[in-house]
Amino acid sequence: MIETSLSLAGKWTVVLDPDSTFTAATAAQQTGQLAMLPGSLDENGIGEVNHDQNYLGGLSRRVKYVGPAWYARKVPIPAAMRGQSVCIEFERCHWFSDLWVNGEYVGSEESVSVPHRFTFTAPNSEEIQIALRIDNTPRIHIGRIGHSLTDWTQTNWNGVIGSMQLRLASAARPSFSTVQGESELRIVGTTATAMSVQIADAAPIEVSGEFSVPVASLEKWSDENPALVELRFASEGHHTTVHLGARTFHAEGRFFELNGVRTFLRGTLDCCVFPLTGYP
Repeated sequence: MIETSLSLAGKWTVVLDPDSTFTAATAAQQTGQLAMLPGSLDENGIGEVNHDQNYLGGLSRRVKYVGPAWYARKVPIPAAMRGQSVCIEFERCHWFSDLWVNGEYVGSEESVSVPHRFTFTAPNSEEIQIALRIDNTPRIHIGRIGHSLTDWTQTNWNGVIGSMQLRLASAARPSFSTVQGESELRIVGTTATAMSVQIADAAPIEVSGEFSVPVASLEKWSDENPALVELRFASEGHHTTVHLGARTFHAEGRFFELNGVRTFLRGTLDCCVFPLTGYP
């Protein structure tokens, strides 16, 4: 059986860099601590001891840390991946990430809502050395008690708490997003090679370079009817299938409308109920 993905969960070595002075090379020379990932520094007991344990207005964390943290480990490369285009994916990073492979810089990501993905060509070797720098230093002002990173709701934790994997990167997976126009949804993106894009049961459309494909009249996604649209990308014998929800969302006066119907955004608020992990 050909291995097309490999979990990166397990023991990592972490080096704290509170003054943000290390490079990938100098961080590798430091004596680190073992941490289990997926997980946060809080869960691993790594950081400055929080001496204010009697704080009643928010979470009383055992440890806390703000700044870059360097996570490193060696990863075996399955034979099927050597010399191939591969992708490393880290889900639920907090917050800003940079990746080095064998000392070579790969790229950076900063989303808190989608996985951080890094694509590169795997060397023809049995293993690689990964260095992942995660920085939870606030760079975007969200207010004094913003719920995404303060102790009033969840904390400003540092780590990776979702799926972590190395996988073969399909040649038929372009960079794309959905764009809401005035009257229709469109799939827009870029591809390095010519490929076909098929939306649901519509006829495939040939694209290359930058592309923009209209989404035909399809069943729309909503919280009450979470219908998904199937996108199929094909190129040179490679196939990738992606599912997404097609919907329109905009403001109409003082109200929001989902698919042309007035809606009310609702959800749960779980304040200060996860002091051991620092995240929900």
